[in-house]
Amino acid sequence: MYRLGDFYEMFFEDAKKASQVLDLTLTSRNKNQADSVPLCGIPYHAAQTYINKLLATGHKVAICEQTEDPKKAKGLVKREVVQILSPGLVFDPESLEGKAPNYLASILFNDHKFGLSYVDISTGCFKLIEVLDEDKLMAELSRLEPKEILVPQEGEGADWVEKLRSLFPVRLACLGGWYYDRDFGEDLFIRYYKLSSEALGLNSHPVGAMAAGALLGHLNDSKLLQEHILSQPKIVFTSEFLHLDENAKRHLELTQTMATGERQGSLLWLIDQASSSMGSRQIREWMLYPLTDLHSIQRRQDAVGEFVENASFLDSVQSLLQGFADLERIQNRILAEQASPREFKALAYSLEKIPAIKDCLCHCSSALLKSLWHTMEDLSDVQNLIGSTLVDDPSLALKEGGIIREGVNKTLDELRDVEKNGKFIISTMETQEREATGISSLKIRFNNVFGYYIEITNVHKEKAPAHYIRKQTLSNAERFITPALKEYEDKVLGAAEKIKELEYGLFLELRVKVAAQSERIKKLATHLATLDALAGLASLASQRNYVRPVMVDLPLLNLTKSRHPIIEALLDEAVFVPNDIFLEGKQASLMMITGPNMAGKSTLMRQAALIVIMAQMGGFVPAAEARIGLTDRIFTRIGASDHLQKGQSTFMVEMLETAHILKQATPQSLILLDEIGRGTSTFDGLSIAWSVAETIHDKIGARTFFATHYHELTDLAEEKPGIKNYHMAVKEWNGEIRFLRELKEGGTNRSYGVSVAAMAGLPSHTITRARELLKILEQKDLQFQAEAASGFHQPSLFEERKSLVEEELKKIDVNAITPLSALNLLAELKKMVGAG
Repeated sequence: MYRLGDFYEMFFEDAKKASQVLDLTLTSRNKNQADSVPLCGIPYHAAQTYINKLLATGHKVAICEQTEDPKKAKGLVKREVVQILSPGLVFDPESLEGKAPNYLASILFNDHKFGLSYVDISTGCFKLIEVLDEDKLMAELSRLEPKEILVPQEGEGADWVEKLRSLFPVRLACLGGWYYDRDFGEDLFIRYYKLSSEALGLNSHPVGAMAAGALLGHLNDSKLLQEHILSQPKIVFTSEFLHLDENAKRHLELTQTMATGERQGSLLWLIDQASSSMGSRQIREWMLYPLTDLHSIQRRQDAVGEFVENASFLDSVQSLLQGFADLERIQNRILAEQASPREFKALAYSLEKIPAIKDCLCHCSSALLKSLWHTMEDLSDVQNLIGSTLVDDPSLALKEGGIIREGVNKTLDELRDVEKNGKFIISTMETQEREATGISSLKIRFNNVFGYYIEITNVHKEKAPAHYIRKQTLSNAERFITPALKEYEDKVLGAAEKIKELEYGLFLELRVKVAAQSERIKKLATHLATLDALAGLASLASQRNYVRPVMVDLPLLNLTKSRHPIIEALLDEAVFVPNDIFLEGKQASLMMITGPNMAGKSTLMRQAALIVIMAQMGGFVPAAEARIGLTDRIFTRIGASDHLQKGQSTFMVEMLETAHILKQATPQSLILLDEIGRGTSTFDGLSIAWSVAETIHDKIGARTFFATHYHELTDLAEEKPGIKNYHMAVKEWNGEIRFLRELKEGGTNRSYGVSVAAMAGLPSHTITRARELLKILEQKDLQFQAEAASGFHQPSLFEERKSLVEEELKKIDVNAITPLSALNLLAELKKMVGAG
């Protein structure tokens, strides 16, 4: 975008693309000539709206501004690219989601590991991490949800880059290999931070540091690497957080629902009770990065508990935080020289509340709240500086005046006085001149040619004083000017323009002074975000009657009357049926859960995982009592429909994900498995499910929820001491079923599939026929079990059954069956062998 007067204009291919995206009229220079140039333009004062739309559609925008005053320029006005924006490099609040970060990520594969660095230029957050394999890289990116990803040009076409393209539909840009060079990054660290990578503590993560260096280089090229705009890069250690991969994040609906992709109905939607955008982003980070350190979790719990126990304290803090300005983003807009006077005022209004917040915290007993009170600065000097410089309601237009208070600058006040009292002063001068000359008809007038002038009729022109300078002769009058009149004219006519220039200059001085306090403001913002997040978790706990979980460093999960937090909130007046869950070490590490579809098996599993996440982020949980062992990873294997479009069968996806779980899970993990083996034939699926359950029990020992329709798996509880059978209770009445949503001990040998099909609205004749076939098949199954039991104490899982198809064929009277009946029977037989 080139600045040309009052417009930004785009040319050639840029113009063609922009006209389509922005719905602009495409025109041209030198129209109808051989050298015509396509162009389109937008008004400069409305540019941000158009820029936001271009960024939202994945484009990169270079802003080319006039860098000298067109009035003073000789020849062509000088122009320079002053900023390069892309989806990952956004400052404008209109194009940023207030409750979520806006990350730009940089990735490097080197020395058999991945280095991942990411930055949110709107807040200055800058972090890096190293992971050993693709799966962990994709898991981290899934949690971060970057808006743009940078990779080395040399990696173009690599398997991991192509996987990025398929999993993350965001702008992916390739940088030259030198950006990822160790020396290149080292030089940037020293120039920007005045510290080496060793002094910054990055030597333990050299590949991550090289990815971070590439980020710095990219920001520098984009003209965005202003001083102090980035915090020092912080290393993220994966062992400090509960690991959630992309499947867990999606299946548990942490940030959006699977059905609609919307925030409402997700865990984040429920738990985000923060009063400010800073607090919301903090809660989001805590949820996606739950802690694994017992002491750190308990510190948060103590603070949340203090809020819960003192409702008036909670109300006071949340009232003060309500509508609090986004200090993190405002401060970075100040550093980027993009903040408006109104954003400065929003900063000052928020700082006014800090003394009251500190007063609320001064009597706290929990260590975390006491620490916030002790380290939180009120920044009254910054607040007073802004308040004493800017008017209460400054103009939106930065260079149009109306932003600086009276009394700030003597010259500014004088100019305002001249502008305001110009007519009165001219009238006074006119009276003074009449009295001095004795000419009663003397007048002072103004026109665009001469400016201010004195007019004397021909009758009195001889009385004109010697210091009057004749300017124009008319038929009936003479016009004069005086040095005093011209001096005042310069003041009056130049006052408005000078006021604008002087106010802008004073605002720039204010910006420099506030920018110098950036570290103090950012530190305060971090404290406020933490306080807001803690208060939000306490507000949720109070509203929903949650309890503080007892956290222990043991492999257990004991929940009394636990509830699904999201479903409970969405039920409104209906009452959620609570359930007890007890998983405790080798005595009960795997819950084998049977029961029909829609009975609540998946809900039960998900609620257990959500409760673990809520507990390890330091919050309270929906239960009557909770005792929870620290968890290192949560694995989910639920559904695979989203992968079918990628050319993988349901069963293949199921097996790939199951294999990943069996390789990665530890005794401290939590595993949710739903219907393992359902994507293949009955006996293959049953065999795989049986073996997977044995492997988890014998080799891994992780706390596991294993939901299945294979009722044969309930026999495992007789052989494996850590496997316990449970089922979701169902009530039958007059041929119909009712789901009770209650978890009961013991297995069940019925799936109620036909009843569920009837509830779904299948035709009555189809249901009737299904019931007939079900009786036949159940009878055959009972016969098989009786025969097998007569020879063995327990039937072998893999013993081949007599063919049901063969039995049905023996019953057919070929001389009596009609053609239509034969076709129907053939269709049923095909279903039995899985061919129809």
